This record gives sequence, C-alpha cells and structure tokens, in this order.
Amino acid sequence: MKSFKQLITPTPNLEILDAPWENYYKVLFPMQFIKEWETTGGNLVGENVPAYAQLFVPSLINTAIVALSTTAVCLVVAIISAYALVRTDFAGRRPLMGLYLGTRMIPSIVLILPIFIIFNTIHLVDTLQGLIAVLTAMTIPYTIFIVREYFLTIPIDMLDSARVDGATRLRTLWRIVIPLSLPGIVVSGIFAFMMVWDSFLVTLILSHTAASIQMPVVISIFVTDIQVNYGMMCAAAIIGSLPPIALTFIFQKYIMSGLMMGAVKG
Repeated sequence: MKSFKQLITPTPNLEILDAPWENYYKVLFPMQFIKEWETTGGNLVGENVPAYAQLFVPSLINTAIVALSTTAVCLVVAIISAYALVRTDFAGRRPLMGLYLGTRMIPSIVLILPIFIIFNTIHLVDTLQGLIAVLTAMTIPYTIFIVREYFLTIPIDMLDSARVDGATRLRTLWRIVIPLSLPGIVVSGIFAFMMVWDSFLVTLILSHTAASIQMPVVISIFVTDIQVNYGMMCAAAIIGSLPPIALTFIFQKYIMSGLMMGAVKG
C-alpha cells in the first residue's frame, strides 16, 4: 500500500540512463542510424534520430576551425602587443591596457545587434570568417593581458644585454622573450581556445546553417518545444568537452609552470 506522498510524487525520468552508448552512436552517425531505422520499418530498438542531429559532426569541425584559427591570431597579436606595451615607451602606454580590458566590460548582448547588421551588409553572416573576426576581437584583450603579465617577469637586464650584443627587438622577442614566457603563452592560448569553444551568444546569432553552425548551438537545439532529448544532448556535451580536456592534459606541464610562476611573482 503506497502512501499519499508516493502517489503524488512523479516517477523520475530515467531516459538518460537508457542505452547510453546508443546515444553516442546517434550523435556521431545519425544518417546510418536513420537508414537502419527506416530499413526495419521503425522496429529498431530506440527512438528515431531527429534531423538536427545531423548537424553535430559538422558543427564540431566548424568549432575546431574557428577555435584554432582564433587562438592562433590572438596569440600572434597578443605577443607583439604585449611586448610593445612592456618594452616600448610611448605616450598613453598605461591607459591603453585599461582601454583594452574596458572594451570587455560592455555586454556582448549590446554589441551583437550592430555586429549582425554590419556583417549582414558585408555578407559575413553565416561564415566561418565572420565568426573568427568577431571572436578574435572579443578574446584578444584577455590574451594581451595574460601575456603582458608574463613578459613583465623577464628581467630587463637580460633584454638589455641582448640589445648590447646586437640583437634587434624582433630577434630579442623571438630568441629570449618567447622561450622564457612559453608557459604563459600556452596558458593564454588555452584560455582563448576555451573562450571560443564555449561561445554561445555570438555563434547563435551569426551562424545558421551547416556551413558555419557551432557545437554549443547544436547542443542547445536538442531542447525543443516538444521534448528534451536528454540522452543525445548529454552525449553531445560529453563529446564536445573532450578537446579542451585533451588540451589540458597535453599542455599540463606548461600550465603548472605558469601557475607556479604566478604564485611566486613579487
């Protein structure tokens, strides 16, 4: 005999636990699953794969292209800009860094409408180039700040000695500054990569089709007005989290060196 509380308490939905490996199969190979489902007349174990599941693999590739391209551009610009801010004396050097970071105090929701209008005019909406341009502009201030802080830890006497030996500014940057600041550069690169990889608002507005749609947007599509496909959504989210985790393990040595360098600074 059930109590009144047991009668009115809804049974938890355990759909996410049903055939978990099948969800990964649906997300990674949706067309093959759809063909098998149609061949058996709908008698295949499990539910039919929604049409939008076909966008996940293309979105994963698009996200990797945008994230890697944006990270590369941000690191190049950040290294040159940070070196100029640290070792070049020019008017307005100190306020310039504050201006860089101040631009990120403006909420993205305020900027996205004018960005969309401009990009729609120049035909950059729903293109990878447009996404790379916007996300690079939004990520560069952080990477410049991080790289600049590591450049400040390099003794000025070491750079002066290189200049006395005849090294140019560019050679000093390439031969001395970058090798000594490699942990900080790697940390800033991973930070930029994760910011772009997880970006949702910008990619939601500027990408619409399989040509440029991004992985976070596709994961959100699994929540519809009719149902929430928890199994496939969780499988897609886990697959999408693997690249950042892999990067963290690959560059773990540099990350730990960067943390230790920051811990003993000053």
